[in-house]
Amino acid sequence: MRRPLAVVCCAYVLTQLAAAFLPPAAFVPLAAVFVCLFAAALARKKGGYARLVPLACLAALAVQWVGVWGAAQPAFSLAGSRPQLTVRVEETSPGYADGMVRARLEVLAAEGRALGPLRRFCITCPTFPEAQPGEIYEGAFSLSALEKDSYYYGNLADRVYLEGESGPVERAGMSGALRFKLLEVRRILSASLRKYLPREEGGVLAAMTVGDRSHVSGQLRAAYRAAGASHLLVVSGLHLTLLCGAFLGNRPVGGRLRKLKALGAICAVLFVMGLTGFTPSVTRAGIAALIFYFGALLLQPADSFTSLGVAAVLISLQGPYALCDLGLQLSFAATLGVLTAGKMARPLRAWARDTERKAAAALAKAGELLLCPVFAALFTLPVQLAGGLTPSGVSVLASLLALPLMGPTLVCGLLAGLCGLVPGLDFAARVFSLGGGLLVRLLNAVATHLAALPLARLRLPWGYALLVLALAVLLWLAARRLHKMRWLAAVFPCMLALAVFCYTGLMRGTVRVALVGSASTPCVVAVEDGRALVAFQGGSANAQKVQEYLEEQGIGQIACLVDLRRRPGELTLAAQRTVTAQELPQNTAAEARVCDIMGTVFRLKGGNLLILDIKGCKLAAVTGKPLAAQPLKVDFLVGGGTAPGAIEPGTLLSAKRYDWHTGYAAQFYYASQGAAVWVRPGRSVMLKGGSYAVQ
Repeated sequence: MRRPLAVVCCAYVLTQLAAAFLPPAAFVPLAAVFVCLFAAALARKKGGYARLVPLACLAALAVQWVGVWGAAQPAFSLAGSRPQLTVRVEETSPGYADGMVRARLEVLAAEGRALGPLRRFCITCPTFPEAQPGEIYEGAFSLSALEKDSYYYGNLADRVYLEGESGPVERAGMSGALRFKLLEVRRILSASLRKYLPREEGGVLAAMTVGDRSHVSGQLRAAYRAAGASHLLVVSGLHLTLLCGAFLGNRPVGGRLRKLKALGAICAVLFVMGLTGFTPSVTRAGIAALIFYFGALLLQPADSFTSLGVAAVLISLQGPYALCDLGLQLSFAATLGVLTAGKMARPLRAWARDTERKAAAALAKAGELLLCPVFAALFTLPVQLAGGLTPSGVSVLASLLALPLMGPTLVCGLLAGLCGLVPGLDFAARVFSLGGGLLVRLLNAVATHLAALPLARLRLPWGYALLVLALAVLLWLAARRLHKMRWLAAVFPCMLALAVFCYTGLMRGTVRVALVGSASTPCVVAVEDGRALVAFQGGSANAQKVQEYLEEQGIGQIACLVDLRRRPGELTLAAQRTVTAQELPQNTAAEARVCDIMGTVFRLKGGNLLILDIKGCKLAAVTGKPLAAQPLKVDFLVGGGTAPGAIEPGTLLSAKRYDWHTGYAAQFYYASQGAAVWVRPGRSVMLKGGSYAVQ
């Protein structure tokens, strides 16, 4: 077995990741399977290191069992109670009202009993009084289970097991932990970076250098996400690698003085981790980088695949759901893709050496540079689809254009921040800020222009993506068997581009209608070719959910916003056009159109009504109980919160069951989180997710 430690670590990580999504009752039969496999491996005379694989799987199950029952389950059992808690503020974000923030709180004690380090957990509180990270508070909290939305497993990865509503709380002191003092240093550095730059450039530079994304606009975040470059706005393993490379050379763990360079890289990684306050994402990236550089320091030579596997195992020990973090999965998948690309580029380098021509060497170098982003995009594609993200068709081009700028940008940002803290170095801080600002402006321009391309947002279904991946694997196996690996560098990108082009052409004009927000009053979001029409209901929490959903889809601004509320108030969602139903005269209508989505807004007696006509398929959303002289016939009633007095739907698409659903003539379709209606050109309608419940 080649790289036995890497294979064992991979088996451990995959088993623990699978166990995180399984109920605890499935652990026993799964453990029995691994015991049988281990016994079969022992019975073989020639097993070698392969015998360790089922043993590693058993160890992963044992660790997961201890983590779930030792920390997670005791926390889950508090749902529905109102205990007296002592909490420490870990992270805050802007709240829905003045004087309030959305906070992630670590529970230090419950009902006067202190929790050990291994049993501590976090809660999220959407309405917490303004506070700073590190402050300690005491008070009663109404705890409830987390909603199983797209952020559910990400919250579990950060040890956020419950949601809480706080009553009156009292400040009990300030934590003396080093990481909170370092967070204050990060805030000072962020302010120093933004001091001499415009808002957009300064916010992006602070995000790239110290991980402070609070000053990056939602529109710019959406542009980076659509361009497949959102990882540039968070401090990750890429940033650590580029920073080490910028200060230590192109080969910080190779060549002459290998050990000295590796030691310098370790110091640089620890410095950046401390600079960013040891936040969870940076800590995970830092652990992976430290394992790699320690491998270079101790091993002869360092093995990247083994270092990656050991790093994943160490990160998994942080909590039973640590591996469920989507950012972590994307980071490891991209790293694995880059390492695989480097291995596949060896035949190209060998061919260039055998040819002994400058043109061949240049061609091999270009192929190697192209393979890295292609394989990174390929390896992250299944993770993106599984996480409900929208892949970008221009991510490879974005990487080729942005990566050469990232190293100088990070160096300028770091030097600008440090010089800004030293009296008398204001001129140097201005110079470095100017250089970093110009580079950031180029990066923003690249992201903005690439996000506007038609292929920027790919909505690939699982079936099509798996087909493309299967063809890619078959192509790789065929090339390996025929000893034609060097041709794969040219054929592989062409095949991927053709697959994406074909699917994009087939899906052009397709409309996706999804329910977003609370189950009782969900908002209806219709998206076509990157433009959105939103039928808004509910309050500020729904507005936040809609904004997050649009950012996931790579949409920076709503094309048309229809406010169906009977008591419209302040709304934080930005839109190119807003139609407020309650402002219309009674028994009148207004038009709301986005691409092929024809919307008609009615204000009727008893409520408001929106009819969406999508290529002949009619969908309705209602607020209240609107009455009409003659009921309108539609294909879908979307939302379904109230009895439809003004419409006759063929299918009820709802986020929850209501009393009036029982015995209704139309068929009932329960749309859980992630369920949607797809309307294809030619009026082909598909329901994705959810479940039928025919009445």
